[in-house]
Amino acid sequence: MQADILEAVFDRLSTTINETGIVDDYREFLLSVVIQSICGYQFRSEDKLLAITLPELWCVGLGGESHRVVGVTAAWFLLQLAAFLLDKVEDDELDLTTFATLGVGPVSNLATGLIFLSQCILNRLELDDGIDYSTATDIRAMFSKSILNVCGGQHIDLTAKNCLLEQVWNSFEMKSGLFFALACFAGARLATNDPKRLNACLEYGKNLGVLLQIADEREDLSKEAPDLWKSSNIFNAYYNEVMSSGLLMQKDHFANSINSFRSGLQVYLNVQSHTLWRSGMAAMDDIQAELKTRPDLVRLLSQSV
Repeated sequence: MQADILEAVFDRLSTTINETGIVDDYREFLLSVVIQSICGYQFRSEDKLLAITLPELWCVGLGGESHRVVGVTAAWFLLQLAAFLLDKVEDDELDLTTFATLGVGPVSNLATGLIFLSQCILNRLELDDGIDYSTATDIRAMFSKSILNVCGGQHIDLTAKNCLLEQVWNSFEMKSGLFFALACFAGARLATNDPKRLNACLEYGKNLGVLLQIADEREDLSKEAPDLWKSSNIFNAYYNEVMSSGLLMQKDHFANSINSFRSGLQVYLNVQSHTLWRSGMAAMDDIQAELKTRPDLVRLLSQSV
């Protein structure tokens, strides 16, 4: 399933890019980025089930046909790549990517192109994937609504000062939770219009997305790079909340040890991860019907804990 959808997405993206009529240099640039990104996915897929399979897993799991998910999967993949690039630009971390030599301007323009390329694909769902107008309209509306909320979450992340833990969790849900919920909804909507099932798949995707965000935070905390994790909103919110609780005094050795706070945050995030895992599992149970791809959906949740 995973190899097939990657190949189908690549074919759809290549065809769409070549049919846009854009200038040759930019067309070749987009194609090279797509090839590089798909190859990266294929490399990672050797030992992990990838999130790009979410639309297909939910479509097939609820009784739909896998060939109908190519367009929505390609569109979501492009937005994921665009979000990654913009996040690196906005966080001044472009030098940590393979796009560092291009500079901020070309990378920002690349991300913009990927967003509009995604829109081109969504505009052709009826023609290219045989999706009825009502279903395609629902999917396009969810794409727009979800991405706007993702931008809202990123705004909080970029502008908020001295966030509370509750605010950080809200930004995680908006940035990552809603984005992965979108992938689940796009696939599920191709198979059903049952509100209860669609809400369940959205809840699963939200929990998976926040789980993946936590995994990134935990990876940063594991690095011996204080400038990286001490600047994170989750670290500072946790630090401030513990200090303001009155349980520790500033003079205490523990309170003055940043490494101790880092270790405490790791434990806190581990607990939250297991809570999210249980919520994701419960969301699948809420469907109250056979979910054909449940083993793979469980695997995606579990490999993120």
